[in-house]
Amino acid sequence: MSSPGSKGPLPKRRAVARLMAVQALYQMQLSGQSADEVLAQQLAGPVRLDEADADAKIADPDRDHLVSVVREVVKKGDDLDDMISSGLSA
Repeated sequence: MSSPGSKGPLPKRRAVARLMAVQALYQMQLSGQSADEVLAQQLAGPVRLDEADADAKIADPDRDHLVSVVREVVKKGDDLDDMISSGLSA
């Protein structure tokens, strides 16, 4: 279930991509950076659980899934905010 050139099974790689997408969206919210800037940073290096431990690398993300999730959330951000707001006020 791995794609050529990838490390780890696709479900695990997609889970890593979703986690990275949440981190990217949070970084965009806090820093005001664009999706392109944050995605470039996210995809620049290996994903580590602990920056101090070089051996703590986790599965490589499904890069296409990461980019897709971030871009779709950015594109549909206003609709998502409305859905969340209406759910919280109910």
